[in-house]
Order: sequence, then C-alpha cells, then structure tokens
Amino acid sequence: MKTMEFFIFTLIMFNLLHFSIHASHEKEVETCYTVTFEDSKIFPWGVTVNFSDVWTEWKILKVYQGKQANALGVEKHWRIISVNDKELSKDNWKQVRYDLLAGKHMKIKFATKTMKSIWLIRHAEKDRTKADYYMCNKAQNYEWELSQNGAKQACRIAKVLEEKYENHKNNPHVFVSPFKRTIHTGLYVSHYVNSRLKIEEGLLEKHHGLWDRAKMFDYFAYNLSLFDMDYKSRFPATQDIISPFRWELNDAFDKNVAQYFVEMLHKGNQDIIIIGHQTELYNIQRAITGLHEHSKKAFNKIEYASMFQHTLNPKSLKLELKSYHLKGLECLSLPCILY
Repeated sequence: MKTMEFFIFTLIMFNLLHFSIHASHEKEVETCYTVTFEDSKIFPWGVTVNFSDVWTEWKILKVYQGKQANALGVEKHWRIISVNDKELSKDNWKQVRYDLLAGKHMKIKFATKTMKSIWLIRHAEKDRTKADYYMCNKAQNYEWELSQNGAKQACRIAKVLEEKYENHKNNPHVFVSPFKRTIHTGLYVSHYVNSRLKIEEGLLEKHHGLWDRAKMFDYFAYNLSLFDMDYKSRFPATQDIISPFRWELNDAFDKNVAQYFVEMLHKGNQDIIIIGHQTELYNIQRAITGLHEHSKKAFNKIEYASMFQHTLNPKSLKLELKSYHLKGLECLSLPCILY
C-alpha cells in the first residue's frame, strides 16, 4: 500500500460486536480514548490523517459519515499516540505508520484536549402582539409565548447544537428558566441533542412572576418525556426574587447561579446548555468571564436566539468565548413539531 501525505483508511468492519471504545482521564489537559478497529475490506475506516506532519502531530483531519470510525465515535483533531500498545516514538514511527497503512485488526490510542463548554442562549423571539398585555401584567409574564418566527429561531438553535453534539460521547446538560418561552425554545434543543430539560428557577426573569410547577407540566403534558422530572431546582425562587426589583440582589443572585454552573463544568464531563433571559444571561456571562464593568454593547448583543459558547481552557482553567451566533435565522430543515 502506497504511503500518502493525506490518506483515507480503506478498511472495514468485520463484526460490530467486536467494536470497543474506552475513555480515561490521564491528564488534566488531555483525555485519552482507545479504539479497536476490525480488519476488513468492505467497510472503510473513513478517516483522513495528516501523515505529512511529524509523528508527534498525527491527527484526524476528517471523519466520514457512515464509516467505521464514525460508528466508533472517533472525532476530528484526535491525535494518535499509540498503535497496538506501541507508543509512538522517534524510533518506531515508521513501523507504526506501516502498521496503520496495513490496516489489520488493531487498537489505536488517541489523545485530545479536554474542551468543555457552557452555552448561554437567550430564548427565541416572543409574540410581540402581546407586548402591551404582558408589560402591564408582569406577574403573568412567564406565560408569554414565542412568535411564529420565534419557533423557527428555536429550530435554528437546535440545528446548531445538533451538529455540535452529533458524535459527542456525553450528551450535554440542558437547563432552562421556568418560563413558557424558554421552555418552548428548550424543547427543540432537548429533542435534537437527546438530553432532558432541567427546570432551574435560578434562571427565571426576576420581577416577572413564577409559573406554578403543576400547571407548567400540565401545559406541556404531551412533552413530558423531554423533561428531567427528577431534577430539583438548586435555587428555588423566593418571593423577593419574583416580585420586588433590586439590582443588587439580582446581580449577587446571578453570580451564585453562575458559580454553581462553573463548578459543575469543572467537576463533570458534560457540557452545559443554559437557556434563559437577557439580563440574567448577561450577569452570568459577566461572572464566568470576570467582566466587572457593565457593557451596554455586550448586553445588547444578547438578542433573541443569540448563542454564546464559552469553552474551558484546559491549561488556564478559565472560560473563554469560543463562538457565538447572533440573532435567530429561519431553519427550514427541521420540522417544528414540539409546539
């Protein structure tokens, strides 16, 4: 088999029952995965590797859908560190490359940087035709629904996250404010990332009432399979949070909520998706990024259906903004079936 600068393994599965994948956290900075490939000539492995680089940087450049590597959960950017328990070194890299190209039954160990994330997502667009009513009846604001465009925006959010977590090992946690518009937005996300919604009262929009839990679940009776019914809010809403507005209280309260999620991210092995409201998300964002001064520009960026992915740097252990999606776009590829 000819050596290539970039190549696609053309090996196949022999028996799906023989597939195995094991994860271990050997370092704070990297996570290691050991994958067993079967020798075959029908079903290709379906990965591209950068053999043009030095052996210390052999990484997966692409994983092809429907192939063996994809079925095993191999991901882009994974770095090869050993084959059949032979650690890559300056003395054996040529032999290891030969073994890879030979495509026999083998066990490959990969390493990848641990990059856990917190997503801060504002709910999709509200039905603006009801603005006057809910502005005058803030105690019932939790009932404010999405507009038709908001439902499309919720689909767009779900599509972005579905693509992000398509081959992910651990489904993300999904936390939502106990308001109709945030839950509606979260239902699409829950369905497409295969993770149940956790209702967290600590994310509610303050001074806008609180939905009775029994009535809330009765309203969503047809979607109860998408809720984590066993989850109990870590920050139960109190009367002073629901009714009187005090900026100092809101700010301090949201900092505690932010700290709770940051600690969860550090200790766990799952990403966290938070679907909430503009002011509360802004306060959480400030807390997790260390932004002390108020920024009107940063606040205004948190528009309907805006998404901000903050990734944990494995070296500094600080959360850094990795990606964001501003405003909701129509998503015609996903059926809006959860309304």
